[in-house]
Amino acid sequence: MTDKPTYNKLELRIEALEKETGRHREAEEALRKSESDYRTLVENLRVGVYRNTGGPQGKFIKANPAIVKIFGYDSVEEFMKVSVSDLYMDSEERTLFVEELRRNGIVRARELRLKKKDGTPMWASCTATMKYDNGNIAWIDGIIEDITARKEAEEALRRSNEILNNILSASPVGIGLVEENIISWANDRMAQMFGFSSEKDYVGSPLEIIYISKEEYNRVVSTLMDRLRTGQPPEVDAMYKRANGDTFPGHFKMSCPDPSNPARRAIFTIHDISWRKQAEEERIMREKLLGVLEMAGAICHEMNQPIQCISAYSESLIEDFTGDEPAYEKVKKIIDQIRKMGVITSKIQRITKYETRNYMEGVRIIDIDKSSTDMG
Repeated sequence: MTDKPTYNKLELRIEALEKETGRHREAEEALRKSESDYRTLVENLRVGVYRNTGGPQGKFIKANPAIVKIFGYDSVEEFMKVSVSDLYMDSEERTLFVEELRRNGIVRARELRLKKKDGTPMWASCTATMKYDNGNIAWIDGIIEDITARKEAEEALRRSNEILNNILSASPVGIGLVEENIISWANDRMAQMFGFSSEKDYVGSPLEIIYISKEEYNRVVSTLMDRLRTGQPPEVDAMYKRANGDTFPGHFKMSCPDPSNPARRAIFTIHDISWRKQAEEERIMREKLLGVLEMAGAICHEMNQPIQCISAYSESLIEDFTGDEPAYEKVKKIIDQIRKMGVITSKIQRITKYETRNYMEGVRIIDIDKSSTDMG
């Protein structure tokens, strides 16, 4: 006769074992699925994934298809036969990379100079970690990305910026950048123009510091805003102040992405127009001198004949008088004044420059003596 309690215990044990076995099977199935998902993920990544040894040469243990494609190999099998150090442009870099990995345990986004199967140089960004076994390197796991295009773009941008900086530095016109009404950059010519010795003299300062007064600055801002509103080029002549206090006239021109708020961000240029002001003053002086010469020529031409006539008559008339007669002295004075008039017309004919002197309050006249050339 069967012992019923013993039978029940055995049945429960079998049932427990079946449940345990089921759990193991589920775990194994989950593990297989996880490994399959991981393998699929790694094999479909666009970045290279690898595992290799840490020796001087280094051998690949695992590699995904992306890393094979990055280095230009035909298959994973072919790639696995390559020594890690052979992928470096300089094998010494491999040694340095492993040493850094030993020190830090991880290397992030290290830029390396590598080469493809055909020897083509390339830049790669590598992140790697190290696994130890009894103090020795068991393997190195890493992710690698080809960044050659990015590096070439960065180099092209660097060269472009270098060329642009050279152009800006060599420009005879002062060029600056203002952001939120604050000077954030200026080229060499701008610094020289205003006598700034270093960037701290102007970077971080309001644009107002280069103007002779707040009123002049406000006038310039108002003029520029009016011109922007009416579609005219935002430019204006103004008076500026150097670091040593000297002033000079300059032509201000601006370019901004947001015309409604140019102070937010704008590139501006300032051209020292002292020469232009001087040229304008010289032009005005030449015009004035030309007017004086035309007038002087007309005066001399019109006065010479009457002066000669009066002089001739006076010389003839004085011969009719003796020295003790009152009329003799009068005629002699007339002759003296005529001679002075002759000297004056002679000076007028020799005027070569425009010089004036005070005549009465608020009135200036030509200074004949200073304006004429000394014939002696």
